[in-house]
Amino acid sequence: MYLSSDILFLEEEPTYTIYNSAWNTALMVEESLFHALKERNLDLVRSLAGEEAMADFLREGILAESEEIYHRMTKERIPPRAVGQDEHLVAPKVAYLQLTRQCNLRCSYCYNRENLCPVDATQGEVLRKILKNLRKAGVETVVFTGGEPMVRKDFPELVERALKEGMCVQVLTNGTRMKDHVDTLQKVHAIIVSIDTVIQDHNLRTGLSVEGLIRDLAGLPEDIIGKTAIRSVITGTHPHDWRAVKNFAEAHGFAFMSTIVMPCGVEDFIHLPPMEALEQEREEISSALGCSSCGASKGILAVDGEGEIYPCQAMMRRPLRLANILDENWKQELATRRKELGIFDRNVNTVEHCSQCKVRYICGGGCMAVSYDVYGDLRRTVKEICPYKMAEAEGKLRGIIHMAGGI
Repeated sequence: MYLSSDILFLEEEPTYTIYNSAWNTALMVEESLFHALKERNLDLVRSLAGEEAMADFLREGILAESEEIYHRMTKERIPPRAVGQDEHLVAPKVAYLQLTRQCNLRCSYCYNRENLCPVDATQGEVLRKILKNLRKAGVETVVFTGGEPMVRKDFPELVERALKEGMCVQVLTNGTRMKDHVDTLQKVHAIIVSIDTVIQDHNLRTGLSVEGLIRDLAGLPEDIIGKTAIRSVITGTHPHDWRAVKNFAEAHGFAFMSTIVMPCGVEDFIHLPPMEALEQEREEISSALGCSSCGASKGILAVDGEGEIYPCQAMMRRPLRLANILDENWKQELATRRKELGIFDRNVNTVEHCSQCKVRYICGGGCMAVSYDVYGDLRRTVKEICPYKMAEAEGKLRGIIHMAGGI
């Protein structure tokens, strides 16, 4: 009998879980069996496990009749690559639409800073054509972004147009103009506001009054608060400030989310927060594991104010342009262009440093946008991000355990 060497052991009393990273399967077991497996004591496993448990171990690749059989079955069961299967399918459901390249703030860590511009000639009529074409293409949700989308005087009209086209409307904002657009924001479906600290002296966003923003957000109507999430970007400069932001959000009825800073180059690694500053939150996700899948250029597109299409909102870089949605044959061009860029070539079983990682199918190999910004290569792993992705992946597994009723 062979015991897989691909197992990740997760212990959260009173639940004990074993995860086969090569098969992307997980089982919850009794404590005694958990420790016997962890100690690789097969004699004890045989004595503790009944016929049903042994059958489960064989079925899920925890055990096999021999090492040779295990490796043969593993090759047969390798999950689909984490980027989808049909290289020709173009069926976006979500589009990030950059309403403007103007922003009233300057955030030192902004991943989109190279696209910002003090003067923006984006035409409202062009944006309306883009919205029409997006809906015609099957897009169900449009996310207004920028820059800061609410610096546009015609922001209310663009929201109305998107709603008229039958799309769900979401807004990514720095929050500073929300009080000026209450009537319009009551019509949108979801809002994400970026706040990274509640302490003015810790502010990394030039032009922002933290106290003023906090005051404005707390004074918003309840119906807007109820559909607004506050997102905190965690940096190494003040790595614990996110906890106070979370407390503010929860105290006032906002949802809360957090993410680490996205490095735009090797020089940005110094801004990554220490791991001890982060808190592993359980993720309320489906109990079916599945592979982590990046939707860039497939279910998700990003479009600028001229109609130029990019794989996602974090990959709006001129070399990554895919097509223009105002062109008649944009779908064909997009399919051809993303194949040229090698977006479908990213495979966790072949990407350097990923193939032997025990959370590769949950992580998906990390973010292609970060890989491109740091190394100019969509298929390269950014090892400096791996500890954060591993913690996130283990959090997902714990979320599955939680949903299964184990905790």
